[in-house]
Amino acid sequence: MPWDLYGDITILTVLLLITSWCYCINKSGDNKDFVARYIALSIPICIQLFFILLTGVIIGSILGATCFSTLPWENVEASIIVSLGILALIYILWRLPSAFKIASGTEQPNKTSPLTKFDMYP
Repeated sequence: MPWDLYGDITILTVLLLITSWCYCINKSGDNKDFVARYIALSIPICIQLFFILLTGVIIGSILGATCFSTLPWENVEASIIVSLGILALIYILWRLPSAFKIASGTEQPNKTSPLTKFDMYP
């Protein structure tokens, strides 16, 4: 029971830190429309994260059932959940602030990326 409380406090703390970090990035840029920008950038990042985690769950379940079949499933399942939680945290910590830097004008997008070959950024 206390681990649930610790997990909730950790998630809330991380979300507050990320939001504060993004606010500072937005303020150092053009300082416009923080809430709208936060929502508009968070939705696609969360959708991407969903598919990344779904892929991780599928791969983890297959590996857990084949490679670690001698271990109790609860241990394998807990390892998968913790690993995917850390992956999600790293992805959000990397992706959301970098998207805010681009959206607020403090950083230019990577022109050599294959995603920008269609001249989306003048």
